[in-house]
Parts: sequence; C-alpha cells; structure tokens
Amino acid sequence: MRVMVTTVGTSVLRAVKPDEQEWLTQLANRREGELTKEEQEKLEQLAHEALGYLAARSYSDVRDLSAELNGLLGYYGGTPTSEAKRDVHFMLHSDTYQGRLCTKILKLWLEDQGFAQVEAVEVPGLSTKNASVFQDSVGHLLKWVEETLRPYKESGYTVVFNTTGGFKATLLVLSTIGMVMADEIVNIFEGSKELLRIPRLPVQWEPERSLEAHVPLVRRMAELQEAVPAGEAHGLPEALLQRRDDGTVTLSVWGKMVWQGTKARFYQKELLPSPSPHVRYGSKFVESARPHEGQREMRYINEAIDAFVRYLVSNRQEHVSSHTFKQLKGNPLPPSTHEVYAFADKRIFLHEEGGVWVLDLLAEGLH
Repeated sequence: MRVMVTTVGTSVLRAVKPDEQEWLTQLANRREGELTKEEQEKLEQLAHEALGYLAARSYSDVRDLSAELNGLLGYYGGTPTSEAKRDVHFMLHSDTYQGRLCTKILKLWLEDQGFAQVEAVEVPGLSTKNASVFQDSVGHLLKWVEETLRPYKESGYTVVFNTTGGFKATLLVLSTIGMVMADEIVNIFEGSKELLRIPRLPVQWEPERSLEAHVPLVRRMAELQEAVPAGEAHGLPEALLQRRDDGTVTLSVWGKMVWQGTKARFYQKELLPSPSPHVRYGSKFVESARPHEGQREMRYINEAIDAFVRYLVSNRQEHVSSHTFKQLKGNPLPPSTHEVYAFADKRIFLHEEGGVWVLDLLAEGLH
C-alpha cells in the first residue's frame, strides 16, 4: 500500500506551447480574480490542448510533456501495473489559476488511465513572491501533512514524495518535510528519465524533548505567528528556528513540522499558561478546566484560547472560526459578559477589565 504525494507546477502547459513560455511565466503567480477574461480563456484553451496531447500519446511521450508524470511513471518503471493504479495519489498545487488548471489536467489523465484514488490538494500561497504569505502556506501544508498524511503512514502505508514538478520554493519545503515524513523522495533531472531516489534519513529524533521546556514560547511563534527576540529562544535547537535580519526568530519549516507533530500531546496534558498579556485566567476558570487534564477536551480548551487571542491581536477583523465569541444577553452569569465556544456544550465565560480579558469559568452553555 502506497501514498504518492506529487508537487504540481506548470510544465504541462509549457510543453504544449513552448513559444508561450514568457507569457505563461508572467501569469504564473496570478489567481483567478487577477486575470482578464481573455487571459483565462487562453489558458483554458491551452489546458484543453494539453489534455488532448496527453490522451493521444504513449507513456514514454507523456513523460516528455509533464515533469510530474515523468516522476510518477518513472517510479513505476515506465508502465504502471494494475496494482500500482490502486495507490493513493495526492496532487499538491498552488491556488494560482495555472496551478489549478495543471492539476485538473493531470488528475483527469491519471483517472483516465485507471488510477482509482487521485485527490487534488490546494495549498494557498505556495507560489507567491510574498515571504510572509509563503510562511503561512507552509503552515497550511504542515497541517495537511499531520491531519491527512500522517494517519496513512501510521496505518502502514509507504509514503513517497514525487518532487519532479512544482515551484522551487515548494520543492524545498516538501523535500525538508520528506526527510522525516516520507519513506522515499523521488526526482528526475530536467531532460532526463533516470529516476533519482532518496531514502528516508536513518535517524531517530525525539522532538518532544526539544520543545518540552519551551512550549509557551513555541506556542506564541506557531499559533500567534510572533517573531520573538533571539535571546528568548536560547535553548531551542537551531534547526527549529529561522533567524531574521532584525534580531528576532520565528519557527523554521522544521520547527513548524515538529510543533504540528507534538502539539496535541502538550495541549492535552494540561491548561497551558495564557499566550498573551491581553488574556488572564481567573481562579474559577483554572479549577473548572482541571478535570479535563490528560483528556482530548483539554486540547480543545487550549486551542479555543489560541483562537480567541488570534482574534484579539488581529484587531477583531477576523472571525474566531468555530470558537465562536459572542456577548451574553442580559446578565446571566456575572461578572462574565461574553462567551467563547470550547467544545461540545462547554463554553468559556469571560469579561474585560482595563483592556485585559479575564477568563472566569468553563461551564455548560446557557440555554
């Protein structure tokens, strides 16, 4: 049983119209709303032609038209067997118009060839030139790895990363993740059909120990996306950090990956200290949360607090997602004036004092 994760670029469009390389490059990072109607129509026509090209050609010729399929077919020895066609395939692509089009082409071709399980996975910001947005996209990707890919691996699937296609920044990130998550990384140099196979690093690393004494700090960097003074991160492994020119540090790709893989254990263990000076815990709240220590519900409580703090620091321009924050009607539970959804029927009741929100109590919601 195998899971193949393939990074998708724009090679299949470029192969159809080599003379349009410059034009395709100019539009490579644009999303649907950033293109004119004429540009969209031209790209759609290229996509239609590309799918026709692939459908009419042999496996060998297909490998010349698509870097992604060159890697996949190369992994299968040039011709996939019926057993290979039962593998699970994830096609990782950007949220650009070309990224979506190329993934659609490859997915349709694979399904037409009999591959039964092919899923497109869109990761926002993967191709952007904006470093801040790209860092956010890495977070989305790591979350997908933890929530979708890790369960396959833990179920005994062999995980293979095919990084033959895709944007350079994406390949760097996925190759880094693959050193820990994948059983094998495969690639093919441009203009070649010879498969390069990189096995998983034979190392044992216990990342939980690296973070154990620094959970509050790492939580701020990971969940609140804070850059902290380098001195505060003293003691954290250098590989987990990304240093900035202003003397601060954030989490590196490795750091984010380690956090995503260990966060649940820390969050479930106990009520973590408040991640922000804008939020303070009342004694009754601490006592009401204590019975959930070591349980999944404690993780939900810590996550609800993260979501509320993100809401506060974003100047309340963002929603609190499922952790709904709303004002109480009347005065049913003084001094609390508001509630935040925690889990099931449980709510965190809170009020504001001098610009600081005090969490008063964890209790059943009011009806």
